[in-house]
Amino acid sequence: SIGFDVRIHASTPWLIHNNLVDVGFQIEGASLSAAGTNQRFGLHGALRAQPGGRFRLRNIEFDIQQALIRFDDPSRAIPNIDVVAVTEYKRYGTATTGLGSIAGRSSGNYRITLHAYGVPDALEAKLESEPSLSQEDILLLLTIGMTRAELDQLQTSPIGAGLALSYGSAAIGADQAVVNAIKIIDEIHLDSAYSPRTGRIETYATLGKRLTRNLRAVVTPGVTDAGELRTYIEWQLGRTLSVRTSYDNLTDIQSSSPIGNTGLELRWRLDFE
Repeated sequence: SIGFDVRIHASTPWLIHNNLVDVGFQIEGASLSAAGTNQRFGLHGALRAQPGGRFRLRNIEFDIQQALIRFDDPSRAIPNIDVVAVTEYKRYGTATTGLGSIAGRSSGNYRITLHAYGVPDALEAKLESEPSLSQEDILLLLTIGMTRAELDQLQTSPIGAGLALSYGSAAIGADQAVVNAIKIIDEIHLDSAYSPRTGRIETYATLGKRLTRNLRAVVTPGVTDAGELRTYIEWQLGRTLSVRTSYDNLTDIQSSSPIGNTGLELRWRLDFE
């Protein structure tokens, strides 16, 4: 066998950038070492995330507060992961969410913290929120926009079929299968929402594409009512500042606008630690 002992140095961060993760890692300490033989080798050292990293989990953007990847086994290249990330989840009592208009549900802002740790084969995740919710409620909130109690109340309502369609397609991986098959898009999912044109819950397909690193386009046509359309283009000007242009034709029969609604938003995110 051939033995080796290599020290890895990096003067600039190692960047990971795709439609799910945008983060840079710096070697912790002097170097990262790779040692062993051509039969078996291991890594020793650590990588620490730089400030400003982000990742997306089911269309929810998390800000990475801290992330450390350690390599402690001299005989294997197994990373030990420790990541803490937060997101501000906002909803309104009668607003239309990705899964429909839920009358009477509670409104409020939730600061959700995700702590993931361990090795890839045994990764554990802990979810906490302010105001406090159970882990099941937090997971349901991030996945389908409702808590367990709200979901139980809606099981027999007209929105139930739409919820089953949206949640089921994600659970079996159908949305990701379409993304893999159609490379021109990097996001697709089915949702249900209240339509002011028809006065009932309708099904929509959301298609997204990152055009450049800072420019993203999303279009949401109606599936059951093909005439409905929502779309926006968002330009990320910086870590906390973006501009979004939007259009939709979700007008009811009393609307005076025959062509729909257009909008321009300047979006500024303020982080507190």
